[in-house]
Amino acid sequence: MRNLFSSAFCAGRGKIILSLAAISLYADSDAAKSPISLDVLQRDGYGSVELLKLGEQNRLFVPAEINGEKLKLLLDTGWGDPGIAVGIDPSALHIVPQKGITVGLSISGARTLVGHGMAKSVVMGNVHITDAPIYFGRFAGVGFVGFGFLKKNNAIIDLTNLRLYLRPPGKGRRVNLGPALTSIGLASAPFTETAQGNFLVKVEVNGHPAQMALDTGAQVTTLDVRFAKLADTKGWGRDDLGLIDAAGVVSPADFAGTKTFKIDQIPIRTPTVFLARFAGYDMTGGKMVGALGLDVIGMNWGIIDIAQKRFYFAKAN
Repeated sequence: MRNLFSSAFCAGRGKIILSLAAISLYADSDAAKSPISLDVLQRDGYGSVELLKLGEQNRLFVPAEINGEKLKLLLDTGWGDPGIAVGIDPSALHIVPQKGITVGLSISGARTLVGHGMAKSVVMGNVHITDAPIYFGRFAGVGFVGFGFLKKNNAIIDLTNLRLYLRPPGKGRRVNLGPALTSIGLASAPFTETAQGNFLVKVEVNGHPAQMALDTGAQVTTLDVRFAKLADTKGWGRDDLGLIDAAGVVSPADFAGTKTFKIDQIPIRTPTVFLARFAGYDMTGGKMVGALGLDVIGMNWGIIDIAQKRFYFAKAN
């Protein structure tokens, strides 16, 4: 059994709706400019990839070429397999499937069969990677760039500047972003990895401590309804919303506000969240209570350093 793969977004009855546009990553993109550029990482052997925002949905994509075929893949730290995942026939990418099938588990708990193969060439920005594992299955979307690939290539995700930095194994050197980012006022929190392929950060919701996944594939931050009840986070009573995961399954959902919200004991702006059943809650015995999506990660100037396992973000004023 593989881990959660996310790609969560909200839907109305019969149609996709725009998710939390007023508090999304892009709400203040014209007015707010990052006080720091991480392009200096390229002198340390990192390559740079410009992330794409397509349409009005709060989602980020990585432009890639796999064996010469161009794709736009969702940036999804919630997808945990070792390679890139695609939702198209592998023959379209000139990939021969290898023996063996695994089972993936979506954010709703739906299962899907996942095959795998090898790509001779993967190009992202000015990064060229050879012999990269590619996973394929019936996913809602073209595909994902996830946990395993990002970890292997020492990724740094700069959501404020919409940049992905990659350092393939054996190239360049490790860097420590901490002194530069904390000197301009960003907070820093460690995160851990699970065996299932998730990055977990400590949170506190309305005074109740827990852990949530750092999930760039989720448009909206989601809390499991059972934890929400424990944390006195009440829904607004919406009956026209649903959460669609990477398997295409729609789950009932609701909006809710939070009174206080902390990441590793550091207060951030209190977000509006989605309430739904979260498969990770069952898998971890209630220890992982939801996913921090792009709305929270992005609006708080998030930078994720996967090699150093540090999440940098803006404190609440």
